[in-house]
Amino acid sequence: MAGLIGYRQAMQGLADNLRGLQKDMDQTLDEAMLAAGIAAKQAMVETVWKTPSSLRPGKPNRVWTGLMVNSVSEPRVDRRGQTRSLRAGWLEETQDYFALQDQGGAGPQGIDITPMHMLMDGYQAAETVIDAWIRAEQKRA
Repeated sequence: MAGLIGYRQAMQGLADNLRGLQKDMDQTLDEAMLAAGIAAKQAMVETVWKTPSSLRPGKPNRVWTGLMVNSVSEPRVDRRGQTRSLRAGWLEETQDYFALQDQGGAGPQGIDITPMHMLMDGYQAAETVIDAWIRAEQKRA
């Protein structure tokens, strides 16, 4: 009987250790997701500031009133059980012209708006951070 009790205690200890590791990994994943969101926001804002205007030749950015660039929200990490999702971009304030500037198309008076791809730049910045975190976790394992 002592062997069975020892086995159960060992298994309980292993389960406790695994729960502790899972909690640590959850925390580092949450931190990585937030870091990815911060990188995404930074890349998005930078894209708006560095993409030349399609409406005013020679203007070095897409900032006119500041609404579009200032409407890039703080990133959010949503968690449901083991699933996490990162939300970044125009989460609260959005205007039709934001999408036109980002994706391109026919603008006012038929002027062709060259896409700035702000959302894609943000996605790529977030992906880079998450990929680096995954590689670091794989090395630790």
